[in-house]
Amino acid sequence: MWSDDSRTRTAAVTGASSGLGRAIAIGFGQLGWSVVIGARRVDRLQETATAVEAAGGRAIPLPLDVREPDSVERFFDRAAEEAPELDVLVNNAGITHIGAVADTDAESVLDVIGTNLIGAFLTSTRFLHDLRARGAGGDIIFISSSAAQQPWPYQVLYGTAKTGVDALARGLQLELEGTGIRSTIVRVGPVESEIGANLDSASAMDIVAEWQRFGVLRNFAFLPTEQVARTVAIVASAPPEMFLREVYVDCMAPTEALTPEQIDAAIGRGRR
Repeated sequence: MWSDDSRTRTAAVTGASSGLGRAIAIGFGQLGWSVVIGARRVDRLQETATAVEAAGGRAIPLPLDVREPDSVERFFDRAAEEAPELDVLVNNAGITHIGAVADTDAESVLDVIGTNLIGAFLTSTRFLHDLRARGAGGDIIFISSSAAQQPWPYQVLYGTAKTGVDALARGLQLELEGTGIRSTIVRVGPVESEIGANLDSASAMDIVAEWQRFGVLRNFAFLPTEQVARTVAIVASAPPEMFLREVYVDCMAPTEALTPEQIDAAIGRGRR
């Protein structure tokens, strides 16, 4: 894992039970950092903790539902006890809803906005409170998506949530200027994850055809989670005098045309 900073830091990663969050936590473990990992799926969280420690870090698994203010408070209260030098927060927790706006139910709206946007707001607010109380600098890293810059039909709800995340991160960049606390957006293109994995193959093919028709899906390449995690580690490891405001990591297009079987397999891997 690349690092340009010899500091051993303490990081919190939300949504760390699988996918990108798990990879980010393991990446920090490879740097020898202590990592407070939070998620709703506590059983899966323990698997991440084992992987972090196998990589060389210290793992502190704690239950966390970013949609619930009380859960966020309990998470950071415990983190303050177990890892009092916490100085990096990665707002990674996210879910999507794939479907037309007209067919989207209220529960999905509340769940997607609550997890992606409100959750990031709640965790950032509490983290900043703790940093200020200690007079410490630090990093807040927001995992965003290409869907925040280019509308994806049938994924409008997710793109709306991530657009809000971008606004939060950029506003914080201004409010935090001169405090020693950095607010960075790590924007990712299509990435291997469990997001959208429950979509049936026939529906997925119909939606993919629409994405291609509107030019938002040019190929079927997906970033390995480990590559995004490496990018996050670079951001968090930047020297204190350096500020990466926004990093956009995307995947290279395949050099050879994919077979229909490979395309079908790629669809099932989800996207950010």
